[in-house]
Amino acid sequence: MAPDRRNGEPANTYKPWYRLWMLALLTPTHAAFNAIADQPGTSVGKASLWIFLAAVAGGTIGLTSVSTLQGRFSAGDLLQPIVVAAVVTVAVLFQIVGVEASVRWISKKGSYRRAVIALSAAAAPLALIGTVSLSSGLVTFVGLWPIWLLLGTKHVNSITWWQAIRASYSVFMPLVVVAVLAALFSGLFLSQGVR
Repeated sequence: MAPDRRNGEPANTYKPWYRLWMLALLTPTHAAFNAIADQPGTSVGKASLWIFLAAVAGGTIGLTSVSTLQGRFSAGDLLQPIVVAAVVTVAVLFQIVGVEASVRWISKKGSYRRAVIALSAAAAPLALIGTVSLSSGLVTFVGLWPIWLLLGTKHVNSITWWQAIRASYSVFMPLVVVAVLAALFSGLFLSQGVR
């Protein structure tokens, strides 16, 4: 077991979720993404839950702060962050799986499990930030997520930059359009139906 250069811990020692998120966002390197992908105790389900809960938390914070400032808040308003979180989670997972399918087609490498775990560690905190304010947060998420998707795809699969670019952006752009439309329609649906 090779020690981690920074703190002397073994590389595959268990780290809590927040340490994995920080590692993915602050140190997006080959070693970091592979350490996250190989983290003991993580699974695709747990990684998906990271994204969902982060988006629910961000949406709830954003909703309660806006509702408090406007002087109105109802229990029905709590449904909106859950729907938005579900849409964000599904969109992110489709992107990761789509990019990984492209990686497998382009380079004959790749692991869906490793990609979902490693990239979810980057997507979850970005979803938290992005759902606090859907208007400016969506811009933040759509602006930052492609960078981490590209970095994670390259590092987790040990492929060239050109292969990572081809895989990431061939799948990412159509899915961004679908995700934005889904978010708009879910917001429209909730504003009409819940009162």
